[in-house]
Amino acid sequence: MENYIRKILQNFVRFQYSDSLTKQIQHWLIGKDNSDLKEQALKEIWDTTEAKADSQTELSFSHVLQRLNVAQPEKSRSIHFPLWRYAAAVAILCVSVITTFWLTKNTVESKSVLMVEQYIKKGETGSIVLPDGSTAHLNSGSYILYPENFKGDTRVVYLLGEGNFQVAKNPNKPFIVRSANLSVTALGTEFDVRAYPEEGEIIATLLKGKVKVDTGSDTINYILSPGEQVIYNRKTSQSVLLSANINDVTAWQRGEIVFRGCTANEIFRELERRYGITFRCNPEIFNDDKYNFSFKKNADFKQIIEVLQIVMGGFDYQLCDDICYVKSRKKMDY
Repeated sequence: MENYIRKILQNFVRFQYSDSLTKQIQHWLIGKDNSDLKEQALKEIWDTTEAKADSQTELSFSHVLQRLNVAQPEKSRSIHFPLWRYAAAVAILCVSVITTFWLTKNTVESKSVLMVEQYIKKGETGSIVLPDGSTAHLNSGSYILYPENFKGDTRVVYLLGEGNFQVAKNPNKPFIVRSANLSVTALGTEFDVRAYPEEGEIIATLLKGKVKVDTGSDTINYILSPGEQVIYNRKTSQSVLLSANINDVTAWQRGEIVFRGCTANEIFRELERRYGITFRCNPEIFNDDKYNFSFKKNADFKQIIEVLQIVMGGFDYQLCDDICYVKSRKKMDY
């Protein structure tokens, strides 16, 4: 089965097929069956571009889209894809965005619908007023795709990253946020979705009102009350319903930084997004110990890294422009 799937996708990116056959393959690709094998095959396609996580990443990303026969939306606003630290993370992003484009092309009810893209770069946050008057407040490094006008019976947007949604009430037209296998449906409410493609979990948290969370399973979905959240594991496709710490969930909107049970590498990844700084380090110098930190609004990056240095111990750093070099203390050479 694995070789069969790999062969189909390899042939798909090498040759041009009829629109009918191409659509069939696209529907098969975004289907639930053998999703792990299909994702691995797409990752291998990405690897064949011989891309590195550097200044060429965006070019290689565009190359992958072209080879997979994914057309850009008819209308777009300024979009700049981020430069990830690891090629594997870029592969995940490729799979997610490709799937988003195909889902969008096959779920909008009119071919005349124009799609709008927005990307919030590292070190920034931003708010977007959607066509129905709903507001999407986006965290650093987040991407959103939505139609210029909501037609039909639903209001659907697609998210990569983290967003807080304050939904305009319309009982006859549910508002839906989709990311990977997870979809959150609301009638009039406020909720937060965290779905960065390089992270292992997708988290949907309800702040006000009521929402339905669909995990892609035929039997498992949730109706949330305020203060509850669903955590979905991408690798295992398992999900769990928990009580949320709302203050922590909304901290990013106030400019605060909160880490709860995070490893050193997870902390560095979040700081990269928040400050637009790239960390250069060997992940193996840190173990899997987990830490809790809280930093106030407008906290200085150097102050944060010095606190981490004291608490975690065992490393030194050098900050050169927007790159932070982290090395084991015993190996640091000044």
